[in-house]
Amino acid sequence: MGIKNNLMKDQTGLTVKHDESILETIPLERREEPIPDKKPIKEKSDTEDYSKLKINDYKLTKVFTIGFTQKSAQQFFELLSKNNVKLLIDVRLNNNSQLSGYSKAIDLKYFLKTICEIEYVHMTICAPSEDLLKKYKKKEIKWLDYESEYLEILKKREVQTKFNRSNLNSACLLCSEPLPDHCHRRLLAEYLKNYFHDIEIIHL
Repeated sequence: MGIKNNLMKDQTGLTVKHDESILETIPLERREEPIPDKKPIKEKSDTEDYSKLKINDYKLTKVFTIGFTQKSAQQFFELLSKNNVKLLIDVRLNNNSQLSGYSKAIDLKYFLKTICEIEYVHMTICAPSEDLLKKYKKKEIKWLDYESEYLEILKKREVQTKFNRSNLNSACLLCSEPLPDHCHRRLLAEYLKNYFHDIEIIHL
């Protein structure tokens, strides 16, 4: 894709820069593999009967979201494990706050791998700008304004190009808010659903 692999690795875990894709940060087995060179697939007729297709034959791409505040470590990691999450995508602007407890990046990456065998990646490209976050926390703007500005940021960054169905499936978006209603992780999930229509969003 011509994108330089300038992935920064340090004690805080993996961080996806704005000019690279999440594809470069995840294990090879979670990437979409190219289709083998086989015979061309015959196009289906417009008159083909789809009524015989069982609902279980069509699987939605499950994308989870979770906030770590007001959850004990046990509750947090059990929720991820019970829902078979495979990749935790940290969408916080700052993942190293001293107030983060078990969700501080250096600890979180270790706990996820050791306890749940879950991969971890920090994607600041999905986080709100520092200026927008400050304005909202200081109550200089209301939620609807925050929501509108954040969605514009996602569009300008073309965040959807950093994902595919393979790495989104069984992935979980992490932020701090206990509920998704007023959290950008919900907005991000809904934004991605506009591009990957078979997404099922599940808030943990």
